[in-house]
Amino acid sequence: MDLDLTSQLLPLGLSLLICVGPILLAVAAVIVLVVILARRKPKTAAKVAPSPAPTPSVATESALQSTPAASAEPATKACPSCGAENPTDNAFCEYCGASLA
Repeated sequence: MDLDLTSQLLPLGLSLLICVGPILLAVAAVIVLVVILARRKPKTAAKVAPSPAPTPSVATESALQSTPAASAEPATKACPSCGAENPTDNAFCEYCGASLA
């Protein structure tokens, strides 16, 4: 019996495709999910409305006036890319990795 090369390779290729095809599809689906999840922007924390400050008494007013003013720089700064709050000493956003400079 003399068979040509294509008639020998065709069944082999089909059986290989049937066995390996579902595995390749599963791997591709996992890769797509990882890429999608990596590109998501983080949820920012909900901002809580500040409670109204109580009216200071005369004693606390004089104590407040005698203490030096706190620094004007806030303890956190917002990321220009995603808006998440970050410590002021960070060079990059903790959530999206954008530069805070």
